[in-house]
Amino acid sequence: MTGPHRYATRTDTAPTADDDPTTWMTEAACAGHHTGTFFCDEREPSAVRAAVAICAACPVLERCRRYAVTAEIVDGIWGGLTVAQRQRMTRAQRRNAA
Repeated sequence: MTGPHRYATRTDTAPTADDDPTTWMTEAACAGHHTGTFFCDEREPSAVRAAVAICAACPVLERCRRYAVTAEIVDGIWGGLTVAQRQRMTRAQRRNAA
């Protein structure tokens, strides 16, 4: 094909940054930190506190938390919450929705 349409794409179906539910991760306070900080032994209060302290100043804390709950992530500190805290949150939301 030649002419101006040779490289045309369909913009109505082309993926955008909004299509990726994880684009916010680059803005997260944890970006650049060792992942072990957030995938720590949750039975160690000092390890959990260290991760949660980083999350506390995060500009995308709520998006992170919502992502972890929606995706049912069962490992690590996400959105400043442990797995057990996210599971409690999910149970409470389900009870409230019923």
